[in-house]
Amino acid sequence: MKIAVDKGIKSFEKIITSINGFDEIEFEYLQTQEITNDKLKDTEALFIRSTTLVDKALLK
Repeated sequence: MKIAVDKGIKSFEKIITSINGFDEIEFEYLQTQEITNDKLKDTEALFIRSTTLVDKALLK
């Protein structure tokens, strides 16, 4: 499983590594402007900040 994560989410990596059971998951940390449709094609989940625009074009 691959999950894209906005680098702007403070302490995400620190928190997620302290929880058991996430060893099989690949986290890809992206700057907000790097979160594009192309980057998300093989991603199963997305953690973003509320300021990130999510629309049909991004998720298509």
